[in-house]
Amino acid sequence: MAQTKIVAGGIYRHFKGELYRVKGLATHTETGDLLVIYKSATHDGVTTWARPFDMFCGKVDGKPRFKLLQEVSPVQAEEDWIPVDKDMPVEYDSVFTRFHGTDKWRDGMWLKSSAKVLVTVEFEDGTRLTETAKTIDGKWATENRIRKRKVIAWKKMPEEYKGK
Repeated sequence: MAQTKIVAGGIYRHFKGELYRVKGLATHTETGDLLVIYKSATHDGVTTWARPFDMFCGKVDGKPRFKLLQEVSPVQAEEDWIPVDKDMPVEYDSVFTRFHGTDKWRDGMWLKSSAKVLVTVEFEDGTRLTETAKTIDGKWATENRIRKRKVIAWKKMPEEYKGK
């Protein structure tokens, strides 16, 4: 077993390439086995998975099944609004990253971006509203760019309605 510590809130890359956020640990009610609870870090509202701790920390063909990429700050583990001066959403490499520094790099490409989040924006007159946005290379990209606004806080998107 390669690793023996799991970081709740941490972002892990699966050996097949997908990114996952560990929600925490759980104990199987029948066997007492320790389980790692995780969800997709890039697709909100997707299934929650549970995998035995030893398997999560194990190797596949000599490579770690899951590799910790980023520990998420305690601020981001909160469900409340996060002021932008305290923390920003986690950004991931874009599909264009491999072209950076080559003759294939073009305007309009970016190195990193975050998942879409809810943001509170403030207008010059002090009016505030909530909309969606993401970050691209550390800068906010709001969907509506008509009026001048400043992102002041953000929070993770809620899960979609599943029905009854």
